[in-house]
Amino acid sequence: MKKLIICAVVAALVAGCTSGRTLTPAQSAYLERVNDTPLLFTIPPAMQPQAWARALDFLSRFSHLRLRVSGETRIETENPGEYQGEVGYIISQRRVEDSIQVRIAVKHVPDYVASRAERAGEQLVVPTNARILALYMITGELMPELVDQ
Repeated sequence: MKKLIICAVVAALVAGCTSGRTLTPAQSAYLERVNDTPLLFTIPPAMQPQAWARALDFLSRFSHLRLRVSGETRIETENPGEYQGEVGYIISQRRVEDSIQVRIAVKHVPDYVASRAERAGEQLVVPTNARILALYMITGELMPELVDQ
């Protein structure tokens, strides 16, 4: 039942993301990989510089929010406005044994709605863009036409 609900949400996100156009087989396969990509993942230390550069590239190209923090262990956009329909990001990393653990957090609009929902035990839908960002950081694979702008 839970998987059915998740599939329905994913289908709705994909439909919204593609603005009513038909997806190619490559785009459909890409979105399947996107939906399977977690927002908490580990990478080898040798991949860290590339992954971090990809995160900065993604945010500069697809986020309308300026960077508030851009350091070695944290990238954060400014807070989204209350009615902008914008999503902000916090990307953090830390060393875990022989790997780098990366976490992507999404700042919903407005933040206080997200924190109230979390306190009430509700789940908010993670925007597809966050998972696209994660896949891009891990693999370097990006289909810009599928990023919801």
